Amino acid sequence: MKIIMKKLIVILTILLSGCSTLPPSIQTPPEGNLQLRHVRINDIESFIGEQVRWGGKIINVSRANDLSILEIKQYPLTQYGFPLLNISSQGVFIAQSHQVFDPDNYIEGLLITFSGTINSGVAQVGKSKVRYLPIIDIVDTKLWPHNKLDDGSAYTYTGMESEFQGYGIEGSGHYSTY
Repeated sequence: MKIIMKKLIVILTILLSGCSTLPPSIQTPPEGNLQLRHVRINDIESFIGEQVRWGGKIINVSRANDLSILEIKQYPLTQYGFPLLNISSQGVFIAQSHQVFDPDNYIEGLLITFSGTINSGVAQVGKSKVRYLPIIDIVDTKLWPHNKLDDGSAYTYTGMESEFQGYGIEGSGHYSTY
């Protein structure tokens, strides 16, 4: 009986490991796992051609010169590439592709992860300073599952939307989403 259970566990593990819907370049970070903070504090030009896996929250989607351009507020990623909003952002980056990213589907506030190569940088003039944003050419994309709200906006469920509603100091209670 133990041998059958062991074989069943091995077979199930193999089957489940092949069920991922994530592209391999999103699921696994590239060698070196270059982070946005390293690129921002150094000369962007020295990182051109480097493979990256970055993600975060969509700030803006636009089209220019036959390119889709996505401005992303970066957040650190989990082992499998999901952006962690409860950890401080390292800044903003630009992702671009010849693929059309429909602004009706790629809505401000949604979470997304990209794999790609650093192409160049662009200067963005702020209130009192100039900051340089890395531009990556997209190889793969993962738009994380989300819900569309009645007002047309959307959000990605991160599991942090729950709040414990308890009764007394050690009483029973429940989690409610808001």
